[in-house]
Amino acid sequence: MKPIICIAAIFATSLPVSAVTVLVDFGSVAGRHSVGSADSNGNFWDYITGSADDNTGLIDVDGNASTINLTVTSGFTGTGTYNSGLSPVSSLGPEGDGSFAFAAVTDDALFVNSDGSTGVLTLSGLNDSLTYDLSFYGSRVTTSDRFSTYTVGASSVELQTSGTDIASNGTDDWNDDTVVSLTGLSPTSGQLVVNLTATSATGGGGSNTFGYINAMSIAAVPEPSIALLGGVGLLSLLRRRR
Repeated sequence: MKPIICIAAIFATSLPVSAVTVLVDFGSVAGRHSVGSADSNGNFWDYITGSADDNTGLIDVDGNASTINLTVTSGFTGTGTYNSGLSPVSSLGPEGDGSFAFAAVTDDALFVNSDGSTGVLTLSGLNDSLTYDLSFYGSRVTTSDRFSTYTVGASSVELQTSGTDIASNGTDDWNDDTVVSLTGLSPTSGQLVVNLTATSATGGGGSNTFGYINAMSIAAVPEPSIALLGGVGLLSLLRRRR
């Protein structure tokens, strides 16, 4: 009698797929940042330069093409350069990662006017099996207390973009340190629609209300994948008799 032993094992574990992140700078051509090359953080950027603009096949932060498209659908008044000569805090970005912390990113914006308009941005080419986190930065130096609300479906978040002494140094009148986010957003037919509205304005700027978007981050939240890891275990012990 001679035993034949077959030893094998496969252990499965869930590991995350690498996330795709896209950065978008809104504003005039003159204010574009890091065109065609990585910035000092090693990130590549995409650009929206006008109130009737689109950008298809956005690149991710590694400079790779993505399937994501961004279109300025309606409602924006135009672009403006507002914060020239001012520098944001070094940590400015989603979760304080510093990715937005460049004067060429923060100095100009796409804006909605005081007539109650809603600025609409349409993201398409998204993966319906994933969720997405969107982060927004808006700012304009003025003593008027101005707030922008960013809405996707039933989710919304408000950001103070302007106001007396609101900067991190306690003396400047612009948002230099705060980014807001909407997380866990599920696309429908590959789309998410972002609405920007201006929600209030008081103080030195009078009664006019304006909303701003200077920069946005689009981050895919990946599904777990099954990775196969080698191991040792006993699947069977077979005996054969001669």
